[in-house]
This record gives sequence, structure tokens and C-alpha cells, in this order.
Amino acid sequence: MADFLMREGSPLTEAEWAKIDEAVVNAARHHLVGRRVLHIYGPLGPGLEVVHTDVYAPPGKGAVDPDGETEDNVVEFSERSYTPLAMVHKDFRIAWRDLEMSRQIDLPLDTAPASTAAVLAARAEDDLIFHGNKELGVSGLATVPGSCKIAISNWGTSGAPLDYLTAAVGKLSASGFTQPYAAILSSSLHTMLLRVYKDTDTLEIAHAKEIMGGGVFESPVLSDGQALVLSLGPQNFDLAVGQDLNTAYLESKNLNHYLRVLETVALRIKRPGAICVLGKSAK
Repeated sequence: MADFLMREGSPLTEAEWAKIDEAVVNAARHHLVGRRVLHIYGPLGPGLEVVHTDVYAPPGKGAVDPDGETEDNVVEFSERSYTPLAMVHKDFRIAWRDLEMSRQIDLPLDTAPASTAAVLAARAEDDLIFHGNKELGVSGLATVPGSCKIAISNWGTSGAPLDYLTAAVGKLSASGFTQPYAAILSSSLHTMLLRVYKDTDTLEIAHAKEIMGGGVFESPVLSDGQALVLSLGPQNFDLAVGQDLNTAYLESKNLNHYLRVLETVALRIKRPGAICVLGKSAK
């Protein structure tokens, strides 16, 4: 285990750390949404502070010629920048009496604080992925310039969600961004898919999943009435991970134990055109 996590100097046993790790991983896995559609680049190491992001032109055409001497068809980045690996974290406390009671009467350690911290860290990661961070100067999938836009007004009408999702796929496909596609919807829009489609006995979400081979997901982090349709693949965007989600020991204060769930990540958007943003104000 990495020294900077300060586990070896903590009063927790290996078994107690194992319980905390299990709780953190399980809680985060159930709440992370961005990672379900993003390729992971890394882990690159906890000390890395920046990672390069290359932006490429929209998809072009492959060359066909007699002798392979075509010289104007090279895939190369048009812009290179350096994206900071942001630290995402949430602290929690384990009360000393709870720890001692667990040891004295052989009760399982209550890991609710660790699970709650992991959920909040997962939400913070998704907020960074979808909205970016102005302080860090980075854009998210829903805010990056250069994405396509579709304004929606009647999502609540039966059949309208599929029409909008199909229109988004059509826009991406026409621009050269191919399958698989995935949709991430705000909670309000996702809820409206959980109804029977027109005169059939099938839920609308089932039809949506037929269109979106990469999946249909709900994210409470997205703004109300907002959705994203993505052309998936590491050639379009990925998530650079320095230190993957883990738990560090911070200090003992007033006999209680303070810990931190943390990670370092950076969203790299290489082809903004692979993203279609749907919303009431999208233009």
C-alpha cells in the first residue's frame, strides 16, 4: 500500500482496513455513472499532476490509391493542452468508542461513514466529468465547446424521447461518429422512459436501449431536463486516472479517527463532436 495513505501508522488493523475498502468500493461502484461510458487511461500514479489532452479534427476518410503515397491523410492532433489531475475527496470520521466496541464484543465495524464518503466522492467525480470545473479551467461532457446541440420541449409526450434520442444519433452518425452510442439522462428525463411506449406493452426505455448499444443511464448530477448522447471510444474521450479511489488515514483527534476517500482524475475530451447535448436551452 502506498506510503502517502499513511495506513501503516494508523491504529486500524488489516481486517478493519479490508472492511473499509470493501465498503468504499461497493458504494462507489453503485453510484459512479461517468465511468460506465468512459475508457480508463491509467492508473498513472498518485504523484502525476497533469496529463496531456490531444484534440483531433472530425473524422475524415481513409485513403485508397495504387501505391500508398497519399500524404494528405494523416491522423494527427490539431491541438495539445495539459489537463490537471484533480483530487476528488471526502473525509469521514470513525468514533473511537465505535471502534473499541467492535473489537471488544466482536461486532462488525460499522462502515456507514466510509460508504457515505464514497458516495459523495463518486458524485463529485461525475460532476467533474459532466460539468467540468471553472476553477481548474476544464470543461465537462455537457459543457465542452464544439459538441452538437438539440433543444427539447415535449419530452413528456409519448414517443418523443425516442424521437430525440434517434435525432441525436442521426446527428452524430452524419458527422462520422459511429456506434456504440450511449445516453445519460437527468433523473426527470430518465423517469419518463419508465412507461409503456404508445400502444405497445413495452417500456420506452427498452426501445431506447435498442438504439443505445452502450447503455442508457441515469445521472442525478445532470441538470434537470438535460441529456447526453455519446459516441463511445477512447479515440473520442477517456478518463485519466492517477490515483484510483482509495482511503487514507488522516489523523487521530480527540481519540476519534479521521480518514479520507480520495482519487486523482482528469477528463480528456479529444473529439467534442462525439457528444450531443440535449436540453431545454440547447442551441
